Amino acid sequence: MRLKLISKLTLATGLVLLSTMALFAYLNFNSLKDLLLQEAISEADQISESIIRSTHNQMLRDDRPMFYRTIEEIGNQRGVQRIRLINKSGRIIFSTSGAETGTLLNKRADVCVVCHGDRELRLTASSKNRSRRFFDQTGEEFLGITNAIYNAESCYTASCHFHPETFRVLGVLDVVVSLDKMHSLLDAYRNRSAALTLLLIALTSLSLTLFTQKLVNRPVRDLLEHTKMLSRGELDGLVSSLANDELGELADSFNAMTLNLRKAREEQEGWGRNLEQLVQQRTQEVTQIQ
Repeated sequence: MRLKLISKLTLATGLVLLSTMALFAYLNFNSLKDLLLQEAISEADQISESIIRSTHNQMLRDDRPMFYRTIEEIGNQRGVQRIRLINKSGRIIFSTSGAETGTLLNKRADVCVVCHGDRELRLTASSKNRSRRFFDQTGEEFLGITNAIYNAESCYTASCHFHPETFRVLGVLDVVVSLDKMHSLLDAYRNRSAALTLLLIALTSLSLTLFTQKLVNRPVRDLLEHTKMLSRGELDGLVSSLANDELGELADSFNAMTLNLRKAREEQEGWGRNLEQLVQQRTQEVTQIQ
């Protein structure tokens, strides 16, 4: 199938623009995803820190009912999937998902690998390194973050406490939040980016078509039409040169060529008429001599 010049230009520009916008959207999407994930990690870490700070006095008094009630209230917040309190031995002593309370975890469990992944215990890992992402059976993605509960001086000097000073870590608080909000924002951004890309391609293609039609297609069509006229021997027409660019120079050169051909044909016709008159004159002279 033969494509016109304007169609080729529009198609090529559309493909280049689509590729560029797709690459830009991909890089921007990944950057936004990293930012939103870091924000989700920060929010989960803040929840964990808030629980530890707000329940500090309750832990000093060994007021476990109030301590657990506070965790349950925070666990009922929107987006929080579960909160677990794990002691130094790896046993879940409390969880907002009551069924797993009392479960003993090994060091290969995802919540334990964060600190026990190396030979040495990592006590000061960054919030990013203390976080993990996983999917449940329904395919929903969650973010978990662990925060160590340290054996501060106020802990091992409390009269009701039984942890010795040599214990650096008393346990771990594990907070798991849903990443639905992040995925909703990413989906909305992806949809807006796709719509914006299509709109930009449509507007660019339309603008390119209009400008190409006026600045390229019409002058080229005029040149083709006059070329066909020249092939038929019609040397009376000239191409209107309106553009001050390469096409305008081409039109001027075409007009100059047309004028030269017209002049050459007129000279040739003049020579033919003169030759015919000369032949007639010689014929008359020969006739008179005879």
